[in-house]
Amino acid sequence: MQDELKDDNKLKVGMQVHSDGEAYNLCNTYALRKGFSIRKGHIRKDKSNNIRQRDFLCSKAGFLTDQKVCQNKKITRLDTRTGCQAVIRFTVEHGIWSITYINFDHNHEMAKPEQRQFLRSGRKVSKSFGTVMSSIVDAGIGATKSYFFLANEAGGAENVGFTKIDAVNYLQRRKDEMMEAGDAQSLLNHFKRKQDKDKAMENAIKIVLKETRHRLCTWHIAKNATQHLASLYG
Repeated sequence: MQDELKDDNKLKVGMQVHSDGEAYNLCNTYALRKGFSIRKGHIRKDKSNNIRQRDFLCSKAGFLTDQKVCQNKKITRLDTRTGCQAVIRFTVEHGIWSITYINFDHNHEMAKPEQRQFLRSGRKVSKSFGTVMSSIVDAGIGATKSYFFLANEAGGAENVGFTKIDAVNYLQRRKDEMMEAGDAQSLLNHFKRKQDKDKAMENAIKIVLKETRHRLCTWHIAKNATQHLASLYG
């Protein structure tokens, strides 16, 4: 189905997929190419609680009484709701998800190519960036500073592909997953952060290991950065 979409870059009534996830990916691929973002809308179920219809809306559908203010004006403009009524509707029968209705009429401008990386449904923390950010945080640096480090290394936030909030959420999910899994490394990382932040511990290390410089392991961070972000380091 993704290959079919590539042929003419157009969604059509009658297109079929086999799951909610495939339906979302199909619509999202189309939306990002056109310059808008999507979100899941109304869902209808039968008496057995099976999905019968699912709407995917333009992310600018509806209105918010209190539009959240974002430091990045590009993100604010792209995320502001305008009451757009564009929608793609799937009807489900016997496990087959078919597009049965499409409204392509948007009441706003599409995002320009250089803006599309900031569209909500297209923003994603890549594995490479996630690995480097995690290393920085594990070394005792905060999530926000780790994001700005990456943005600086990439030549600006526009080259990262996600926002500071995306980074904070990614790192929080990682922390929650580690704690839920009872990961032993998470405990070690906790003590490492405590060690770096505890002034008494720092002073003790200076006394016992006089020739040792107690500092953030920049070599470790640089090693991870060059390994996972090779394209930025030539």
